[in-house]
Amino acid sequence: MEENYRYGIQFVSKITGINSHTVRAWENRYNAITPMRDKNKRRLYSNEQIKRLKALKGLVDFGNSISDIAGLPDEELLNMLDKFVPSTKQKIQKENEIDTNEVLHNCKMGIQWKKLGILEHEINKTYDLDSNILIEKIVQPLMEHIQENKKTINDEYFTNMVATTINDALMTKYFKDMNNTYENKMVVCSVGNNFAQNLALQTALLSQSMGIGVKLALNCHDLKFLNYMAKQNDVKKIFISVGYDVNGNRNMYEQIYQKFYRNLTESIDLGVGVILGSYDNVNFQAIENFKQLRSAGLLKKELMHV
Repeated sequence: MEENYRYGIQFVSKITGINSHTVRAWENRYNAITPMRDKNKRRLYSNEQIKRLKALKGLVDFGNSISDIAGLPDEELLNMLDKFVPSTKQKIQKENEIDTNEVLHNCKMGIQWKKLGILEHEINKTYDLDSNILIEKIVQPLMEHIQENKKTINDEYFTNMVATTINDALMTKYFKDMNNTYENKMVVCSVGNNFAQNLALQTALLSQSMGIGVKLALNCHDLKFLNYMAKQNDVKKIFISVGYDVNGNRNMYEQIYQKFYRNLTESIDLGVGVILGSYDNVNFQAIENFKQLRSAGLLKKELMHV
């Protein structure tokens, strides 16, 4: 369906590790992939095609010729990847080699000195970490560091660039760990800025690590579309991450509810549960069932029982 084709070739190149020229060559010479074209003839790729490209790259890196595997169906590619490419062993070895305390320290130094290159270099080391370790040891401490040092940093553009860099890493991890075979599924979306996206991506990764399939919709303001996504994917739970409030304004929740979420009950089917979430200066809190303000502990409990 058209709404699934939303990723441009530069984004796909970064996510898969395949340069854009190679992606085009695999398309034109070997018919390995068939992107959709928008009205400006720009290539757009779906989640499933990103997963296919990653499988192709893994097999090519392991010694296969693209001409031999380009025409294979997705399922066969993934089976070959699981059978012949020792990714689990490599992942364990890489996790053991990474000092998360050192990575976190260097990331903070990069932020302090406003050297985005240092942050990017350190974040790139974390792609093979377990999602729980990545979030607990790196992402959450970094987001807290940004919040606590906002006045010292005093550069809104740089702060947003830092958040974007972290989000890119989480997005890469999301596609790397994507599994469409999970029986339990949820829709995860964000409304607002980079910090809302960050919370949505954290939620997506933690959900995947608990065996919950995630359909991701960043920057989605259309509640009816979210409801449509839920119905199409047989989803009974939607998580909506709202704007991050670095100043800890407690009125934020009421403002969001009044301006945007007052139409929830009209837009979302009765059988679909909704969790709204955001950060504040003290802790993460969630609004569930449109009215009740509850703690992050309940959110974790709800995710475990989707």
